Amino acid sequence: MDQTANSTRLILLVSLLLYGTVGQAGESRRSAEAPQALTSAIACLVSADFVQHKLEGIGLKIGTSAWARYHVGSVPGMNPTPGEFYVAVYGEDGLHGWLLIACRDAQGNLVPVRNGYRLTREDTRWVADEGNGGLATYKAMSEFATRLAQRPRYRVTLVPASAPCAAPKP
Repeated sequence: MDQTANSTRLILLVSLLLYGTVGQAGESRRSAEAPQALTSAIACLVSADFVQHKLEGIGLKIGTSAWARYHVGSVPGMNPTPGEFYVAVYGEDGLHGWLLIACRDAQGNLVPVRNGYRLTREDTRWVADEGNGGLATYKAMSEFATRLAQRPRYRVTLVPASAPCAAPKP
């Protein structure tokens, strides 16, 4: 074989290897172990019946696993919310999800908030709706969800907390 054919095969092989580690919209298929803060927040969130119902709407059931991303703190363009957990949980289709919220009570424990946002992927951006607020809120939450999608994702198991939700370690 000549050097051009070998070079072409090498480029093709490298391309295939790189493609195998990148999913839709630039998402990494590989993930590290989920941080304790995320697993604690997931356990607390899925303890709530209303969260279980929302997740069932995108094909996820308790005891199964899902991809998730999270952020602790405020959402740009919204009122300051230091210490709030925002957890995006994605359906297996990669096109639907929920941006779930947990706040801290007076003892510092996490409490699921009913005002989660349904997420729908449109090309490379996420659109948020069905949460609390109007168009400006949906726009801010959509932009936030799109930025959040660029952060690391983790495979988590949807298992409710066996005890009251304790404050996770950041």
